[in-house]
Amino acid sequence: ATCSHSASRDFRSRFSQFDCVIIDEVSKATPTELLMPAVIGKRLILVGDHKQLPPVILGDRTFEEEAEELGYESKELLDGLKACMFKQRFEEFESHDDDRVVMLRDQYRMHPDIMTGVNQFYGGELRNGLPDLDLLRPHHLEQVPLVGRPDSHVIWLDLPARDPYLVEQVGTSRRNTGQAEVCRDVLESMLRVGGEGL
Repeated sequence: ATCSHSASRDFRSRFSQFDCVIIDEVSKATPTELLMPAVIGKRLILVGDHKQLPPVILGDRTFEEEAEELGYESKELLDGLKACMFKQRFEEFESHDDDRVVMLRDQYRMHPDIMTGVNQFYGGELRNGLPDLDLLRPHHLEQVPLVGRPDSHVIWLDLPARDPYLVEQVGTSRRNTGQAEVCRDVLESMLRVGGEGL
């Protein structure tokens, strides 16, 4: 269930208490979202990565007016809601060598070349969980112009800082048509070479 669904009448009518509640992707959850499933568990396990996306809350005029009416400083309240509760607890427990905090260092999702690019955010502690990935999972994309070699697993594209590669604001969203077209061209060239194996 999602965090918010765990607080719904339908969910609560079917499930009232759990021995253990596991919440995944907790770094993106606001404190309020975490409380909804947390209160129905005797034990709570939080799984997440506070180095990735934090909670996303958009402040608007209505929010600011409501906060002011309740006597709160809207920026302070918004900052509190955007704070990653998981990050705060993780760092607090980690600083006290608390055994309730465990960092999963062995990763199985990305090639070591890709891992090297992000490992700086994890203090260099990530380790590759699968040996010989080039043999185990070859990409077969040597014919794609941007890849060119079987040992090439990260592609950096340097695009000019001018139209059509500039970010454009559309309502509350952003888009970058030029970058999207480059991504499409790269993916199409991969499909032409790799076929349905991709």
